[in-house]
Amino acid sequence: MSPSRSNIPPFYRLWFTTVDPALWLFGAFTTLTKPASVLNALAPDHAGSFSPGVPPIAFLLQQSAGARMMCAFTDIFLLRRTNEVPVWKTQQASILCYNLVSLGSMLWSWKQQGRLSLDVLGSGDLIHFASVVVLAAIRAAFCAGIGLREDGDAWKRR
Repeated sequence: MSPSRSNIPPFYRLWFTTVDPALWLFGAFTTLTKPASVLNALAPDHAGSFSPGVPPIAFLLQQSAGARMMCAFTDIFLLRRTNEVPVWKTQQASILCYNLVSLGSMLWSWKQQGRLSLDVLGSGDLIHFASVVVLAAIRAAFCAGIGLREDGDAWKRR
C-alpha cells in the first residue's frame, strides 16, 4: 500500500504513533530509573519489604520495562511503515491484551492488600487505573472499527 494514502484516521494515527509511544517510553524509563517508586505505587503497604535490588524483583521490573519498550517500538516503527488497517488492528489488539492484564492485576493487587475501596485508594492509584482504562478504550474503539469506514478507509468529512 502506498504510504501517501492513509486508511488510518488522523486521531488514531497521531495517538498511536506519537502519544502512545511517549507514554510507553515514560513508563519504561520510570520503571528502570525509579523502581522503588514503581513498587510503592503498586503495593504501598508492602513496598518496604521489597527491594528493587532483589534479583527476582529487579528481573520482573526489567521485564515490565522491556514490554513497555516493545509496545513503544511497534507503535513508532511498525505503524509508521504501513497504512493497512488489519496490521494496525492486530498490533493494537495485542497491546489491548496488555492493558487488560494490567487492569486486572491492579484490581487483584488492591484486593490482596485490602485496598479495593475508593475510601482507601490514593489519587495516584485512581489516576493510573483511569488512564489505563482510557488507553484501553481508545484501543478497543479502534479495533472495533469506530471511526473507520466500512471499506477500511479513514473517516472523512463530507
